[in-house]
Amino acid sequence: MDSQPALLRTLNRKGDSSSSDDVAGPEPRSSSWSEACHAIEPVEEYRPRDASMAEETLCAGIRQIGVLCKRSRATPDACGDLRGDSVSMCEVFRQIRLIAPLDLTIMIEGESGTGKELAARAIHELSGRSGLFVAMNCGAVASELLASLLFGHERGSFTGAIRDHRGLFEQAEHGTLFLDEITEMPYSLQAHLLRVLESGVIRRVGGNQERPIDCRVVAATNCDSRRAVSEGRLREDLFYRLMDFPLVLPPLRERPDDIFPLAQHFLDMLNSRHESMHCFAETTEADLKAYAWPGNVRELKQVVRRAYILCSEKPIRVELPNGNRAGSAGDRGSVHFQVGMTFDEIEEQMLRRTLEYFDNDKTRAAETLGISLKTIYNRLSRCEFGRNRLDSGCVDS
Repeated sequence: MDSQPALLRTLNRKGDSSSSDDVAGPEPRSSSWSEACHAIEPVEEYRPRDASMAEETLCAGIRQIGVLCKRSRATPDACGDLRGDSVSMCEVFRQIRLIAPLDLTIMIEGESGTGKELAARAIHELSGRSGLFVAMNCGAVASELLASLLFGHERGSFTGAIRDHRGLFEQAEHGTLFLDEITEMPYSLQAHLLRVLESGVIRRVGGNQERPIDCRVVAATNCDSRRAVSEGRLREDLFYRLMDFPLVLPPLRERPDDIFPLAQHFLDMLNSRHESMHCFAETTEADLKAYAWPGNVRELKQVVRRAYILCSEKPIRVELPNGNRAGSAGDRGSVHFQVGMTFDEIEEQMLRRTLEYFDNDKTRAAETLGISLKTIYNRLSRCEFGRNRLDSGCVDS
């Protein structure tokens, strides 16, 4: 068979023969089109196997389009790294965008895992400040080191101070300093923090010089700050100084319409990181909404990550504890374990449920569990380290 298709030969002949008739105008299209159609060679016989393959390819493409459309609908609205489409979260986003450019001290209240640091980062990113975002957990630092960490120290001010040290206030110059778990700060040090907020100057430990600072402070707590004042854990004058603008983050159980879009967002991030195409089972949305989520968005992210790791085939099915069902009272003082959980997982769940029961009062939780306060902090640090390793890509898809 000639390597040149008949249709192409016909069109070439028409092009050659019509070159002398350019003055008179082109030949009517109907004639050339008819000749070209008659010159088409018959194609190879269409076999049923090709039809089935084409149908499978078409169906796969349609399914993929459906998945992408569903994901686009499920992708929640965002403010920084905070996400949600519920009325309560849209109001939070509105308040963040409103207060971000203003020179106000902000107190963020919300249960553990609701995203208080993400809210603080969003405020910083929308503020237009040129400095850094610096974060510190007031409960994770020994009280005797906290003053030096916050305000800095001069060389020779204490044993081991071999050089000058810039504190977090200076490191966050022209930026934002986020003080998480502000109620865990020693009561005596809260007076120094209040003076810095009022005067706008700091004095390093062991120094005499006052240094002006331009630093916005955003504080956060996972308990009722007013109750912390009444219990003597937060100074009343500092409470009112931090309350230039209070920002309350709703728990995940109060915004059920955000649960599945958030879960899909976490799964999409894992798929993108590990170049996979896992999806949820059809019943996942109803299962997720039926759970009370005491650990809020942090727990949801952990559940999705665990399901992703354990899935051997598509689709992904999440495993949830049976003791926390949305809409039921539940037993706040109980912990439910499942066969197959490791001792580390049981220990972490016991610790987190005990902290939840005591409103994150680590001292009372330590006394109840019969361990030291340092052990609680070490265990929480190990749990956070394990999650960070998974987030950094130490998971095989």
